[in-house]
Amino acid sequence: MARYKKQERINSGGFGVVYRAVRVEDSEIVAYKELPLGANEEEKKRFAREVRIQAKLEHKHIVPILGYNLQIEAPFFVMPIAEASLRERLGQIAGDTHKVFSIFHQLLDGLEYAHDNGVIHRDLKPENVLFFPDIDDWVMIADFGLGKRLDFETLTITRSHESLGTAAYMPPEQCLDLKRVDHRADIFSLGKILYEMLTGDLPIHVNVKDPRIAGGYAFIIGKCLEHDPEERYASVKALRDDFNLLTETPQKFEEPMKTAESLLQSILENGDPQKVRELDDLLGANSGDEAFIMKIFPRLPPIVVEIYHRSYRHRFYERLKLFDTYLNVGLPFDYTDTVAAFYSRVFQLEVPPDVKRLILSRLIVMGCKHNRWNVRDMLCSLLAKLKDESDAFIARDVIKAHPKEAAWSGEGCKRSILPPVVAQAFDECAALTQ
Repeated sequence: MARYKKQERINSGGFGVVYRAVRVEDSEIVAYKELPLGANEEEKKRFAREVRIQAKLEHKHIVPILGYNLQIEAPFFVMPIAEASLRERLGQIAGDTHKVFSIFHQLLDGLEYAHDNGVIHRDLKPENVLFFPDIDDWVMIADFGLGKRLDFETLTITRSHESLGTAAYMPPEQCLDLKRVDHRADIFSLGKILYEMLTGDLPIHVNVKDPRIAGGYAFIIGKCLEHDPEERYASVKALRDDFNLLTETPQKFEEPMKTAESLLQSILENGDPQKVRELDDLLGANSGDEAFIMKIFPRLPPIVVEIYHRSYRHRFYERLKLFDTYLNVGLPFDYTDTVAAFYSRVFQLEVPPDVKRLILSRLIVMGCKHNRWNVRDMLCSLLAKLKDESDAFIARDVIKAHPKEAAWSGEGCKRSILPPVVAQAFDECAALTQ
């Protein structure tokens, strides 16, 4: 067995302390990770598990185990010595898309291999992504101290309700129960790392609308960071496929309009919800393309809107709210009619109060701003159909929030066909603006 002479301490990693060391036989410089004396039995089991997991994973982007001894009082294992961690290099990398894409592809390679071999990392973060000499920007994944193998041993030494990990990179389900998380926890962490590499910001509060992030990457990050694991990428391969579309074959996104038209035709022919999901993915990937969103979204056929709303409700609301932000400009008359008709249809669905308020506010403001009587007529027709008292009160509050615009809209609404609280709100706004 090789002998090692420890030198200075490098850092504490996971369950152990890492030292620079020299292999006595050939003077090779290595990283020597040791579990200190006094460790309890569970810590020893975790340390041994880290060695067994990492030694099993033989991949160019996973740090290899060069040797180990788990039988002594202070067990250790030995790895190649790294030049730096991603944490230490972030200042040089942040915003450099060429470097970011290269590093992220390497992380996808290593993590996909680990998952294919039944291993989940559960503590991915910049500190556990290491750079090595000889090849520029070559990285490997390290520190499987929280790694999980899909076997009995892992289950017996990982207590339910533990939430070990690093908060900024940890998915919500891991905060509740480390034992139950699956490979999608690592996908969540990848989203955080990608965000941090693109922006340089610690990913405690992620803003996917950050102007430093192009629309396609914003979509990928957002999908990685879905609160519900079922809504994240189902595998690293699926994540890789989308990432490759943006980094290796961007021409596939040069004509999203043709793709959208093809998807819409397929949905109209067979009503396939999966095609609606593909349409939603396309809208998300092009969320920063204002012209594309404004052309496609309000012209979705009624049957498509119904399937979209029924199958992917919260995603539909997200796209609707983004689209609405693009309407705060002067619009052609016929386009305001298109928007008003679309919003009126959406309002008839079972939408939550905040969406109802958004729709009513937009119709009131847009109609007045553009002096468009047709929009006013559609608003009045919509208000006349209100049967639920809570909807009438929502309408009343929206009207009062926009007194000037509501006074104009109210001129075209017959009071006798409106709910009383709505009619009264119009009258009050008219009085205020006289």
